Amino acid sequence: MLKGKGETFITHIKGKKVKDWIDYQKTTNVFIDKYLKTASSLSYYWFSLGPVALGISTYHLLTEEEINLFKRFLKVFELAYQRFLDIELAIAQAREAQIEAALERVRSRSLAMHKSDELKDVIRVVLEQFVHLKINAEHAGFYIDYKVHDDMHIWLADPNIEPFFAIIPYFDTPTWNSFLEAKAKEIPFHTDLLNFKEKNDFYLSLFKLFEIPEEAKKFYLQCKGLAVSTVLLDTVGLYIENFSAIPYTDDENKILLRFGKVFQQTYTRFLDLQKAEAQAREAKIEAALERVRAKAMAMHTSEDLSETVSLFFKELKSLNVLPWRCGVGRIDEETRTTYLTTTSITKDGDIIEVSGKLKQTGHPVLDGIFDHWKTQKEYFPVLRGVEINKYYSIIKPQIAYPDYPLDVVQYGHNIPFKEGFIFAWTENKLSEDELQIFRRFSSVLSLTYRRYLDLKEAEARTVEAIKQASLDRVRAEIASMRTCDDLNRITPIIWRELKTLGVPFFRCGVYIIYEKSERVNVYLTTPDGKSLGVLNLSFDTNEIISRTIDHWRNKLVYIAHWNKEDFINWTKSLINSGQVPNAETYQGAAEPPKSLDLHFVPFAQGMLYIGDVKPLAEDKLDLVRTLAEAFSMAYARYEDFSNLEDAKNKIEVTLDELKAAQVQLIHSEKMASLGVLTAGIAHEIKNPLNFVNNFSELSRELIDDVKTELQNKNETEVIELLENLKQNLEKINQHGKRADSIVKGMLLHSRGTSGEKVLTNINDLLDQYVTLAYHGLRAQDKEFNITIEKDYDKSLEKINVVPQDISRVFLNIINNACYAAYDKKKNSENIFNPILKVSTKNLNGKVEIKIGDNGNGIQPDHLDKIFQPFFTTKPTGEGTGLGLSLSYDIIVKQHQGNLEVETEEGKFTEFIITLSKENN
Repeated sequence: MLKGKGETFITHIKGKKVKDWIDYQKTTNVFIDKYLKTASSLSYYWFSLGPVALGISTYHLLTEEEINLFKRFLKVFELAYQRFLDIELAIAQAREAQIEAALERVRSRSLAMHKSDELKDVIRVVLEQFVHLKINAEHAGFYIDYKVHDDMHIWLADPNIEPFFAIIPYFDTPTWNSFLEAKAKEIPFHTDLLNFKEKNDFYLSLFKLFEIPEEAKKFYLQCKGLAVSTVLLDTVGLYIENFSAIPYTDDENKILLRFGKVFQQTYTRFLDLQKAEAQAREAKIEAALERVRAKAMAMHTSEDLSETVSLFFKELKSLNVLPWRCGVGRIDEETRTTYLTTTSITKDGDIIEVSGKLKQTGHPVLDGIFDHWKTQKEYFPVLRGVEINKYYSIIKPQIAYPDYPLDVVQYGHNIPFKEGFIFAWTENKLSEDELQIFRRFSSVLSLTYRRYLDLKEAEARTVEAIKQASLDRVRAEIASMRTCDDLNRITPIIWRELKTLGVPFFRCGVYIIYEKSERVNVYLTTPDGKSLGVLNLSFDTNEIISRTIDHWRNKLVYIAHWNKEDFINWTKSLINSGQVPNAETYQGAAEPPKSLDLHFVPFAQGMLYIGDVKPLAEDKLDLVRTLAEAFSMAYARYEDFSNLEDAKNKIEVTLDELKAAQVQLIHSEKMASLGVLTAGIAHEIKNPLNFVNNFSELSRELIDDVKTELQNKNETEVIELLENLKQNLEKINQHGKRADSIVKGMLLHSRGTSGEKVLTNINDLLDQYVTLAYHGLRAQDKEFNITIEKDYDKSLEKINVVPQDISRVFLNIINNACYAAYDKKKNSENIFNPILKVSTKNLNGKVEIKIGDNGNGIQPDHLDKIFQPFFTTKPTGEGTGLGLSLSYDIIVKQHQGNLEVETEEGKFTEFIITLSKENN
């Protein structure tokens, strides 16, 4: 083999070797001359020129002369080959210059990009440069971020149409499969060649995904095939294709690779621009959102909401989100009513603000908005054709929207929040980016709306506070009235408070209606708030009065309209009847009003009158109703004042009488208990008196015996008799003191309390009054008898009490217990033993006293009444009902103790007294 310039290669073969050589050449696809089959020998002569060699083959050996001749041809060929190399180099350099120029055009267009959407211009330039380089590229395109997408995101350039973007999902086709294989194996370059059928299968599948013009479909389907070369780079892929089904050459594919590298730089710039645009866009969006937020925070009244919605509309437009109408709605779920605040654009391009109420029913879209709000889901209705007219025929009678074209599809976008929804209607469906902007604005506007609701609530509270203060002033003013002359103050009060409440009026007044006398007292103001005095009119004075009376009787608001002539006629009637001195006084000006709307609002005693130059709004009329109700209550108080004064005097007299009766009853109660006590005391005193009498009689006899023995001078007997006399006197003294003690106890019980507490033996005091009560009852009824069970705690020390009051408590409860037990015996058919149980117990820091009986107990419905004054279950005349009430006051209020009762109907009753030892 020749390796360098000037080397030669000469070989000769003959015989069988010729045949073997021919067989070998057949395996190499070399053209074989037919003469070789008959040749017996072959000779080859090769002379090297460096990069190439020139050779000759012969069927016989060349002579020296023939070889020299060939060498001369060799020198000439060397010159020709050098010329060839020069031309080839020039052509390659020119081609390289063309390619570099094409690449530079792509680079220049890339660097000239200022917006990301100019990427389509770059792909157009790429296609143009392939065509300029005489490469058969009928389409050029690139894949965006092919590594992160499962489908194809393609920008496609076609010489006949504007470059466009498309997303192609996977379907089974050779081009898709080879692309996925190259992607998976990270192969930077691959080609596809589809025959006619494969190409048509591919495009028929593609036509199912996109709307393609029929002419284009026809072109694609009649093409011979499809040849594609694709280069895959870091983030993008670049491809060219032709429909001649001619694969691209290696040189063309190398050029594609070079374009791919340049396009990778282009795409990097595109990403930078896209990022910068996104940042600028985000900054613009945030600025717009901030303006809406700032407007919301600057709201001072609920009326500012419409301005905020208008700003919302303008900011959406500034971001190329172009609604026909947008706004905010608050839904009242119970009434299915939406309170709308909107901004709309008219057919003439004017921007108007529209607010109102809309029933959220009657059309599928209205129902859909309500249902989606309840579930807090976004809703995107679309109106087409006749549905547009149907929709607006329902809502326009309720809210004054401008006219919209009925032949253009309308797209609705509803974003819910807790209280309602944000909405926009557009001519074109919002893209996902536009919808995201709308969502962000909706989020801000929903907060805005909550601020609006807060303001509205605050305004309502303020209005309510003003209203309540106004009503309180009316009530206070009227409550201070005491005479008929004071009524002249009514109308200035009403005039002032209507001004405070913001109710517009020309004149106001009060009609006080007297049904029995069929008269009306009319208290009117002048327009400047001064009182006109009182007009006294009959029910039949004129039509306005009679109609006012009819509406008052039916509790209805009466509204009438007067023109100038009606006002003049009314004024003349008042002058003629002597109610007003002249027209100017009544009119409050030289000229009467040209128009006047009269409003009469009923209340219990008459009508509240408001006159103004135009009808009152419903909310203002509601304020007048509230004022009328307050006036009615206050005026009723005035009307009742004199009666209340009389009633007060009567009540005071009655109260004095009741107090006297109460004193008398308490005295009677004391006397009744004293009567029982007296009988017991009489019995108790009788015993010591008998002892005194008996020992006195014995002592008298002993004195006579002493005298006798003195005369007999029997000293021993005298001493013995004197000793007996001394013993008798001691007995007399003992029983005298006993009687004195009983009398003192009686006096202590009968006189009023001094309030002084003394140390008292509760056991002795209780036992004493048990005995007194028992004997007292025995004295009143000889058949009375009861078993007394006593259980006194001997460890009980004296405690500080008011003894005369505590004894009264003991006596009252013991008497009641004896009465209950004995009454049960009297009314019992069987043998019954009445029992009175008394006991004391020394507790920690307290003394417990129990007084019980085995009578019929206390009925459950009487338990909460037994300590009430004058409550008694005894027959009339047998009790005042004050005993337990007084006992409760003594124990609980005076001694800070407790008085409780335990009872079971038909079995027993036990009163438990607890007294404190703390003051001992």
